[in-house]
Amino acid sequence: MLMPYKKCPVPNSQQPRNEYEVLKQSYLFAFTILPIQKYFAQLLKIILVSVIVASPFIGSIINFLKEPLHFILINSIVATIILVLILLRTYLGWSYISKRLLSATIVYEESGWYDIQIWIKSPLELAQDRLIAEYTIKPILQRIQYTSQYLIAYLLFLQLKNVML
Repeated sequence: MLMPYKKCPVPNSQQPRNEYEVLKQSYLFAFTILPIQKYFAQLLKIILVSVIVASPFIGSIINFLKEPLHFILINSIVATIILVLILLRTYLGWSYISKRLLSATIVYEESGWYDIQIWIKSPLELAQDRLIAEYTIKPILQRIQYTSQYLIAYLLFLQLKNVML
C-alpha cells in the first residue's frame, strides 16, 4: 500500500495513488500486471470466452457445416476485436492514472461537479508519484501497446485470408 499524501485536502477516492491501488485490484485491469505467462493465459481465456459467446451469433449468419473455414475465420476476427477493445479500455484506464500521477497538481471535486479545486503536490510527493508512473505503469502501458499491435497485425492477416476465401 502506498503512503497517503500529507496535508492533502483531496478526498481519498480522488487521490491518484488511491486510484492506482483501486485499478491494480480491479478484475478488468489486474490481469495486465500479472507475470507474462499468466498475462498470456488471461488473454487466451478472454479469446476463448469471446469465441464461445460469439459462436451462436456467427452461426446464425454462417453455416458451420457448409463453410467451416469461413465460420472459424470470422469467429477469430470477432474474438480478436473483442480482445483489442478490452485492451484499449485497460490502456485508457492506466494512461489516465499515469497522467494524474505525473501531474504536479491534482484537480478534484469537493462536493460536486461545480466545485472544482486544485491541489499542488509537494516536490517529494511529486517525485514519488512520478516514480510510480515511470516504473510501474509505463511498463504496463508498453505491454498493452505491444500486445495490441500484434493483435491488430493478426487482424489484418485474418482479413486478408477472409478476402482470399
